[in-house]
Amino acid sequence: MGIVDINWSVVGQLTHFWPICTTVVFVKMKFNELAIRLLSLVSAVSAITIAEINGNRFLSPYKGQTVTGVEGVVTAKGPNGFWIRSMRPDNDERTSESIYVCEKSNLSQANVGDAISLNGRVSEYRSLKLYRYLSEIDNATNITLLESGKKVTPINLGFPRAPPTQQHTSLDNGDTLGTPDNVRRISEVNPVLEPRKYGLDF
Repeated sequence: MGIVDINWSVVGQLTHFWPICTTVVFVKMKFNELAIRLLSLVSAVSAITIAEINGNRFLSPYKGQTVTGVEGVVTAKGPNGFWIRSMRPDNDERTSESIYVCEKSNLSQANVGDAISLNGRVSEYRSLKLYRYLSEIDNATNITLLESGKKVTPINLGFPRAPPTQQHTSLDNGDTLGTPDNVRRISEVNPVLEPRKYGLDF
């Protein structure tokens, strides 16, 4: 059933009132179109940050949803997409400020140092079932250049910013890889990240 269903048999029986029926059908069809557009707007999430997309767990809270107006600086490019870093970082170390945009067809619209805005769908990708999922944006559209020539400064890992080495995941019960397949299972359990405690959360 549609949002507003038109009973065409009734319309056929009222053909001698054709001008009135035409008006009624037109209004109902326009209402259907408006309802469909409103539903599409509800399913899209506007102008959220990269940190909000990533969330504080392994899987994105926006998985499968369309996001619009996502802003970031292009930090690197690959053969099938590019990486962007947030221009509005938050103060939560559990929420990553970068995300991969899988968009091969529009690579020419994004260059390292470009501040851009884009729309896309949040998805979770892994190349093998034994791997954990990685949050990304695919089906990118409306890639808009906001500013070019932004300085891209890499973050050094090591001293003083080094990952924990005592425990791998929160599923290991205090031991490194205490439970088999925890790299894969971590996405299934989807715990809150603890980057100061677990290496995989870093």
